[in-house]
Amino acid sequence: DGCWRYRPKCEKDDVDCERAKKLYKGGFVFKIKPPASGMEEIAKSRYVIKDPKRLQRLDNVDCFSPMSRMEQCRYVISEAVERNWDMLQCDIQQAFPTADLPEPVWMEVPKCVVDRHPELKDSYAYVTKALYGLCHSPRAFNKHLDAWFRKQGYEVSEEDPCLYLKYRYAQATDPTGKTIRKRAELLAAVTTFVDDVVATGTTPELKAFRAVLADDFKIRDLGYPTDFLGMQIERDRKANTVKIHQQKYIEKICSRYGIEINPADSKLPAPVVYDRYLEPAEDDEPRCDRALYRSITGSIMYANIATRPGICHSVKQLSKYLVDPTERHLKEAYNVLRYLGKTSREGITYSRARYQTLDPSKSHASN
Repeated sequence: DGCWRYRPKCEKDDVDCERAKKLYKGGFVFKIKPPASGMEEIAKSRYVIKDPKRLQRLDNVDCFSPMSRMEQCRYVISEAVERNWDMLQCDIQQAFPTADLPEPVWMEVPKCVVDRHPELKDSYAYVTKALYGLCHSPRAFNKHLDAWFRKQGYEVSEEDPCLYLKYRYAQATDPTGKTIRKRAELLAAVTTFVDDVVATGTTPELKAFRAVLADDFKIRDLGYPTDFLGMQIERDRKANTVKIHQQKYIEKICSRYGIEINPADSKLPAPVVYDRYLEPAEDDEPRCDRALYRSITGSIMYANIATRPGICHSVKQLSKYLVDPTERHLKEAYNVLRYLGKTSREGITYSRARYQTLDPSKSHASN
């Protein structure tokens, strides 16, 4: 698909000679993608750069790529409920190779290609596209997608570089009598998480967005989102409500850490309540496995920032002792896990309130 071109080893062209001496190695990665949003599981394969990332850093090239915050994902959902809009989820296929690298690199010709074309044995692959595995590929794709959104008339939110908003503008007059353009109506809101896209908007705008996205990228249209970033999204059209929860994620982490939930047991474990604080470790207290404690705390934290704000005090207390946790602290972490397991269906429910004119460029809906 035009990701690289083949060049003889003796050819330098305009490429830095020192860069040409360094060859990246690659290989195929095979993965089974679990089913999502009602779709069947997919067997995927892709050719990736497999060299250590410490060898990949290019001179004067920024590798940082912004990621969407969970608050903006919830904002898009809340706008869909508030304005009674439909929603759309898409997965961009082979996303990274659609973007150009800031600086081309050299790579060994894949063995499978050499087997079919022996004449390429003494050649290099001159890579110009953002292959998976390169540390600067995520940044390249993010810039490519950002430019695409701006070209379609979307504006970047002031609060999140991965939240895009589209407005209808109208002419207005300022106090000096000068004619200016003023935002009159929000038409669509889109949030992106690498190559996953969730959008909401008016029916014509949403149809137009789907069509133009399919024209410029190869996408998998997942329809109405039901699974996104570990969240389940359930919409009740009659009641005009949307509930988000993490039942699958919570059941997964409970199984990972050996927590068995008995539905017949009516006793509900309590997390660390707001008027209770965990004490630091005593000198003679037995310590626990720090890696295990940190892993459990991090898993609980993700549930907290996504759909379970009620356990924020527990997460705060557990996070204070990541450096020197004891068996007592680990016991409290397991207790929070049991609480989540018994209440895995709990989450956040959005209902349509009386319509208010809000400024979507602000994070006002990060409930």
